[in-house]
Amino acid sequence: MARAFQAGKQMKTNTHSHTLSAVRAMIILAAVTLLLGGCGSGGGSDSSGKGGQSMDAIYQSEGIPVRTRTVEPKTFVIAVAQNASLGASRESSVVAALTGEVASIQAKVGEKLTKGQVVLRFPANTPGLRYQEAKASLDNAKWNYTRLSNLYDAGNISEQKYQSAKTGYETARASFEKLQEIIAPTSPIDGTLVKLDVQESEHVNPGEALFTVADPGNLEARVWLTGGEIGSVTVGDAVTANWNNQEIHGTVIQKDLTIDQRRGAYGVRVRFPNPDQSVPLGVTAEVRVPVYRQRGAVVLNRAEVVEQNGTPYAFVVQDKKAVRRKLQIGRSTITQVEIASGINAGDQVITEGQTLVSDGSLVRLSGSGSVSENAGSSQ
Repeated sequence: MARAFQAGKQMKTNTHSHTLSAVRAMIILAAVTLLLGGCGSGGGSDSSGKGGQSMDAIYQSEGIPVRTRTVEPKTFVIAVAQNASLGASRESSVVAALTGEVASIQAKVGEKLTKGQVVLRFPANTPGLRYQEAKASLDNAKWNYTRLSNLYDAGNISEQKYQSAKTGYETARASFEKLQEIIAPTSPIDGTLVKLDVQESEHVNPGEALFTVADPGNLEARVWLTGGEIGSVTVGDAVTANWNNQEIHGTVIQKDLTIDQRRGAYGVRVRFPNPDQSVPLGVTAEVRVPVYRQRGAVVLNRAEVVEQNGTPYAFVVQDKKAVRRKLQIGRSTITQVEIASGINAGDQVITEGQTLVSDGSLVRLSGSGSVSENAGSSQ
């Protein structure tokens, strides 16, 4: 029985070994079949196109796919960009002219004021002012002037006495009005109360800031240009400023005729309307002042210009072929170049695919299978 058991065990082991060998053989056969099938297909899709053709063959028969645009004349502008603070076009601050405490505040920040409107008050009995003495002096001078005026009109006094009384009254009135301005400071201009530096009962000394009135509806900034740039700027030129992704438009209102020795540059003042006051006073914005403007210019994007051996070229489409044009470049910005010669308005310049073509290459518009009917003419 033991021999029979050993024989059965040996038969089972041999059967398992044969099964594993068969599986391995099938895996190897499948791998070889796939490998041979790949080789027979020409190496994959990277080197073949429609019907197994290579991409080079498709380009030769149908053309290299490109995109184009028709060149149109435009105004080409180069601007100097500088960061500048935007302040109010009109602004005036008032400081204390006495030592004392603020009695009352009669205006709020943001309130529109008229020139001469009282903003705050100090007590009339503030020590050192002599307000009551000044008022009594004015009353007396006025009474005397009125009395002598009547006598003068009646011919009872000389003109010298009349003029003396008049001068005394006007002097007393001016002194009292100045004193009133000290104890009740007023807005020096029409505008908006943009800053209040004191509070009620606060003690102040002469020279300390009280409040500021400004016109936030118009903003101004100053930029600085070189001697080569200032000659291209004219009062009235359009300018722009960008703050917080908001572009505002303004004009040049003044340009200096002499150089600032400390800066070594010429100052230019620009103004921006701000009717809705969406731009706060004092913010820093990027101000752009045009220093070169050419109307009717031919302009290419830098990506449309191809350099070969240091020479700039562009490709245009004519008769379904790419035509290389040698360029003479004028002025330029980071993204665009002015073309002095080589490309004309109406030419159909290649905007995409220009690095794939050469002079005389057959081309087709990408997605359409043919070039546009209004292809530009060659020079």
